[in-house]
Amino acid sequence: SSSTECCTPSSSRFTATTPGTSGSPRPPLSAEEIRSRQAAGLWLPPSLDGKVIHMDAMAFGMGACCLQCTYQCCSIDEAASHYDALAVLSPLFLALTAACPVVRGMVADTDVRWHVIAASVDDRSPVERGLEPLDPKGSHAADTRHRRRLPKSRYDSIDCYISPNSRALNTCEQTYNDIEVVVDEDIYQYLLKKGISRRLARHVAHLFVRDPLVMYSDQLKLDDQLFSAHFENIQSTNWNSVRFKPPPVGDEIGWRVEFRTCELSATDRENAYFSCFITLMLRVISHFEIELRIPISRVEENMQTAHARNAVQDHRFWFRCNLLFREEDEGSDKPCWQLKTMDEIFNGDNGLCSLVETYLETLVDVDAKTLEYVN
Repeated sequence: SSSTECCTPSSSRFTATTPGTSGSPRPPLSAEEIRSRQAAGLWLPPSLDGKVIHMDAMAFGMGACCLQCTYQCCSIDEAASHYDALAVLSPLFLALTAACPVVRGMVADTDVRWHVIAASVDDRSPVERGLEPLDPKGSHAADTRHRRRLPKSRYDSIDCYISPNSRALNTCEQTYNDIEVVVDEDIYQYLLKKGISRRLARHVAHLFVRDPLVMYSDQLKLDDQLFSAHFENIQSTNWNSVRFKPPPVGDEIGWRVEFRTCELSATDRENAYFSCFITLMLRVISHFEIELRIPISRVEENMQTAHARNAVQDHRFWFRCNLLFREEDEGSDKPCWQLKTMDEIFNGDNGLCSLVETYLETLVDVDAKTLEYVN
C-alpha cells in the first residue's frame, strides 16, 4: 500500500499512514477534529443513582456495537419509499433491540447507545447549538457556523421524508414533514435547476449543512463527473437513523437504503432474526403498498421514548391506525395515528407480524418447512 495523506479541514493538519499496516487515519483524525470543534462536554447519561456518567472520548460512542443492514432496491423511487418506511420503524427497532444499559462500567438510566454516540461526534459550534447568539454580519459572517442553528448532532434521526411519489406526502406534506429542515440553500437551488425532485434536493442540501471532518490530500481536486468521493465524504459522516445510498459514479451496485438503529444482540441467531424480519417488512410494504408514515415530529418523539428503560414493555409509541392509505382519512376528525404498545404494533390486529405471515402465504414457491422455520 502506498502512503496516504489525510488532513482535517479546519486546521490543515496532515498525517501519513500506510493503510495496510497501521490502519486508516480517518478515525483518529475524525476524533481529533470533533474534539477541536465541540462547544461543550459530551452528553452525560444519568446512572440509576442519579449521578452522571462522565465519558471524555469519542470511542465511548463510536466504539459501541450495532446491527446495520443495507438493502438493495430496484430503483430510486423504491429506495426513497423504503427510506421513509424504515425511518418510521427505526425507533421501534432501537427499543426492540435495546442492549446497552451499561456504559463505562456503570448501569445507566437508559437501555440504548444512540444518544451517547450522538453526543460523542457532535461537532456543532456554540452558535449552531444555540449557546451563543447568531452573528450574521459580524466578524464571522463568512463562516456559516456562526449564521445558523442546527437542532441536532450529525449523528441523529432523519429530519424529512423524501419519496417523490408518496400519496400521503403529495396529499398533505406539511402534516408529515412537519419540522424545520436546515439546508444549504445554494446546493438546494442547484439541484432543483438540475431537475432533482424537491424532496430529494432538500435531503441532499440538508446533508451539506455539515462540514467535512477529514479530507484526503490526493482527493481534494477530483472530477465530480467521474468520482463521488466528495459527496461520500459528507454522506458518510452524516450518521442518521436511515441512510439513502445512491450508486457510486460508474458503479452498477444500484440504489440502496441502510437501516442503522438496531443494537447488536447477544447471538448470531437473534441478529439474523431482526435483519430477516426487516427484509420481509420491506417486501410487505412493496407488495401490499403499506403506508407507515406519521409526522416526522412523532418519529422524533418515538426516538426519545426508545431511550427509556424497558421501553418495549413500559411505554407506547406513535403508529398509524390504518396501514392502507386512504385520502379521505387525511384531515378528518378521526386521527390517522395514535399511541400504541409495542405488542399492539407487532402482534395486534393487522400488526406487522401478521402482515408478514400474510405475505408469506401469498408466495407459491415457499415450502412448508421454510414457513415453519420463519414462524
